[in-house]
Amino acid sequence: MSLLLSEAVLSEPLRVVSVDVTGLWRTLPYVVDDELRFVRRAETLGDIVSRLEQAVVALRSFEVFEDVQASVGRNAGGGARIAVTIKEKQVGALKIGASTSDDVSFEASGWLRGILGHAEICRVAFSRSRPSKDMLASVRRQRIGGTPVDAAIELQDGDAAAPWAPATSKVKTRACRVVATTPLDGLTLELAERSEDETSLKLSAKFAKRLDTREPRAAPLRGSLFDASVEVAGLLGASFVKLEAAFQRHVPILPAVLSFGVRGGVLFDEGAHFRPDRFYLGAPSFRGFDRAGVGPRSKASAHGGTLSYSLLAMLSLPLAPKSQDVLRGHAFLTLGGLADDPGTAIANPRATFGLGVCLAPQALLRLEINYAALVKAHPADLVTRFHFLFSADFL
Repeated sequence: MSLLLSEAVLSEPLRVVSVDVTGLWRTLPYVVDDELRFVRRAETLGDIVSRLEQAVVALRSFEVFEDVQASVGRNAGGGARIAVTIKEKQVGALKIGASTSDDVSFEASGWLRGILGHAEICRVAFSRSRPSKDMLASVRRQRIGGTPVDAAIELQDGDAAAPWAPATSKVKTRACRVVATTPLDGLTLELAERSEDETSLKLSAKFAKRLDTREPRAAPLRGSLFDASVEVAGLLGASFVKLEAAFQRHVPILPAVLSFGVRGGVLFDEGAHFRPDRFYLGAPSFRGFDRAGVGPRSKASAHGGTLSYSLLAMLSLPLAPKSQDVLRGHAFLTLGGLADDPGTAIANPRATFGLGVCLAPQALLRLEINYAALVKAHPADLVTRFHFLFSADFL
């Protein structure tokens, strides 16, 4: 809109005198008013147009709206009149399915959009099979007060991933989480009961920071990633402070890309911690080792550690003309360690190197196939020379 107007017209003093919103059936008017508050304060036509475009983008990000259109006109007194037309999505949906591949299982999921009028999304998913049942319910609001804060309340009752065991292993978990995230930050408050070898309770607060400039995320050709978090648990069974950080840097050396990555974490035991709280090292990010493959184990379950680190260096090249970010070959080197004290982790590292191929169609998903040769491993480690990785992110 602003591109069709001259600079003189855009700088013309103009105030908003009326805002008309049509198309709201379930959503309360304040949801739209929160996004338009900066438009109302604009003092020139250019400011009105620019802020209105930003407000439309924000409103379209709500899952309750199917379409949002806006226009600017003048009233009889010469003031700006804004018209906003909104089309809401259907109120909800329900999906039901069954599977008999390995075991009879039943799945059902459904969601409701904005039934309370606050642009909230209510979701419930339930699955049932002979060995287990899972239920996850959440209430989510994507923006609060016109700011990009995504807030949700989640209830979980069922099986959660057990990172210390084979991929098919699960741990019984009941949890309540309050999650608030922005494009850069995240805060999670969690009350959970975990049942593995023993039942444990955890009440924790976790703050996370993320800066991601990689392009594209699945097969980066340039950019960097910084990801860090701190989790504090106490008052109930688990009592600890857990720090984690990761950094990636991707440097184009046309036609090659040189990638570096480092990640690590340390857990300070302030009273007690349990198996779900410890660190585990292995696939998919630590190439050449199985899932949780580093370190001693008992009954196929890794012991883990309170200190973990890993480093990755990778050089990649396109394998075909015009396949810069679709089909690439790479050579990699990994180094890392896991233990309960820094001396052991540093003195007993694991290392691999290898070759692989990465397929990233549309740069949205990453399929990686690697062959790894061991430089250093321990007898208790679970190694895998052929490594398959499927993800939406570079690990």
